[in-house]
Amino acid sequence: MTSTCMKRLLRERERFTKDSTEFFVNFKDDNLRSFEAYITGPEDSLYRHKFVRLRFDIPENYPLKPPKVKFIQHAGDRIHPNLYTDGKVCLSILGTWHGPSWCPSMTIEGVLITIRSLLDNKPYLHEPNQRDSANFNRYVQYNTWRWLLLDYLVYERDADAKAFLNSYIRQHGVNMILDLERQTYANSGGKELTTPYKRGVPCQPSYETLLAELRIKISHAGQVLSGPSVESQIL
Repeated sequence: MTSTCMKRLLRERERFTKDSTEFFVNFKDDNLRSFEAYITGPEDSLYRHKFVRLRFDIPENYPLKPPKVKFIQHAGDRIHPNLYTDGKVCLSILGTWHGPSWCPSMTIEGVLITIRSLLDNKPYLHEPNQRDSANFNRYVQYNTWRWLLLDYLVYERDADAKAFLNSYIRQHGVNMILDLERQTYANSGGKELTTPYKRGVPCQPSYETLLAELRIKISHAGQVLSGPSVESQIL
């Protein structure tokens, strides 16, 4: 690693040592150029209480060249136009789409902020020349409970990352259950969920199954769901 790249990464790592509610960046001392990060979904979006897991590989000539970033999704279909199930992150600053390109003043944090800004309530608008899709919104809101939360809790093996995920669900567990129960009642008809992507497969939602699995994961993380019932808080 060049001295310029090393100095820059050490300086950027220091920015992430403070507690953050938006990102967890999992640097390792033995290899600063390869690491993973979690983005927490914005509170006012379809991705609330979900995560986006990314793998960063930093080139030796960083920051002259952008990092290589891979989106990690263990199963399921596409949940955002800019995030592909094969791992591609579609951003012009990463050189994976046309538009404004990377410049050396940009940072890892800037990449994370940009990706997080895409996680909103109308994700299909990020598909070129498309309108908002209520069907896709419902598809995303339901399936991301598994693909961007439960799957990560199952497959994450790194101790520091697992500690971050468990800390988050201990802190937000009650609100997570409330959110999912609201969605359950709002979609009580059991209507099939569809996606506009050709390879996407329509799904028959089972909110009760998701709720049961989420309660187990929250319990395993050490959060106790006690007091007045969640249902009574909703009603």
